[in-house]
Order: sequence, then structure tokens, then C-alpha cells
Amino acid sequence: MTFCSDSVPHVPNSDYNQSEVLQLIRNITSYLTMQFPNGGVYPLLGNHDIWPANQYPGASDKYYVDILQKSGWYHLLTTPEVTSFEQGF
Repeated sequence: MTFCSDSVPHVPNSDYNQSEVLQLIRNITSYLTMQFPNGGVYPLLGNHDIWPANQYPGASDKYYVDILQKSGWYHLLTTPEVTSFEQGF
């Protein structure tokens, strides 16, 4: 069982932007799913997996949908989990 969280280095917010953060998460997700092709990779949203870091978006924010789409997490979650995640829960 593998969990991915805090894929982004702990650096100042000025070192990255939202697009780069999402790409870093996608890179880590791709690597882990290649290493564990039979499953067992569970995405978790860490405090540095958002941009700016440590500032979780509100429940209705589009960031949750963006991270699912741009990180490749959709295929790792069930439909109810995706629905919950999209709502920020």
C-alpha cells in the first residue's frame, strides 16, 4: 500500500506556481502507478500539494477538480471518492 502526499518540496511559494505544483503531483503519481501497476496507490492531499502551500481552498473551489484532472488521480479513486474529493471533503 502506497500513499502519495506532500509531493511538492517544502520551498517558498514563489518557487512554484499552481500549474507547476499540479505537474509535480502528476509526475509523482505517474511514477508510483508505474511502480505499483496492480494498485495500492492512494492519493492524499498534503499541505504542500496545494498552491499557495498551507492554504486549503474552500469546498466549492475548482482546485479540487483541477487536482483530480491534472494529477491523474481520477483513475485511482472510486466514483463516490471522486465526488467527495471534488467537494473538498
